[in-house]
Amino acid sequence: MQPMKSGQGSVEYLIIIAVVLVLALVVIGLSTFFTTTSQDLAQTEVETYWATQVRPLRVLAMQGYYYASGNPSNGEIALVLQNVDGKPVTLRNIMMGGASTLAVFSTHSTDGSTGTPLGYAGDSLKAIPNLSIIIGPSNKVTLYFRGNVTGVFCADAVNPNSFRKNLSIQFDTPYFTQIIFTGAKPIQGRCNRVG
Repeated sequence: MQPMKSGQGSVEYLIIIAVVLVLALVVIGLSTFFTTTSQDLAQTEVETYWATQVRPLRVLAMQGYYYASGNPSNGEIALVLQNVDGKPVTLRNIMMGGASTLAVFSTHSTDGSTGTPLGYAGDSLKAIPNLSIIIGPSNKVTLYFRGNVTGVFCADAVNPNSFRKNLSIQFDTPYFTQIIFTGAKPIQGRCNRVG
């Protein structure tokens, strides 16, 4: 057995610390990569579900907005709905978990101003729907929903960069009325700043 040279223990110690630091950086990098990837996969899964597996009204696109000026406390969610049935469907209500009343518009707002809504939707109108938007077979309609409560959508101080809401669609067909479809997955997406 050879005697340890002076300084050899210090060098070995430094090498061990360097290896541990490199391994820690690799672990942190991989966890960040997989977290980001899993969020993107979840978004893709939600979009695919709503655009392919739901009938008769599918959600082809969803987008959130928040305002830099005007009424910044209230955000907006835009949905592109398509009737994939062979008969017309009358949209009666859209319910997004936690939003008791939603003003429904056909145009996007740049500042959250009220404008003239097409009608109102939300959990409070489940029994007496307020909307009457007829969507013909294969037709699409883009609707913009603004909540009456601060922070219902993208303006939420907790997470202004994204939204995630359970969605129920109430509609009439030529044969049945007051049908309520609740999605197996929530709608979710990113919020864009406007203005």
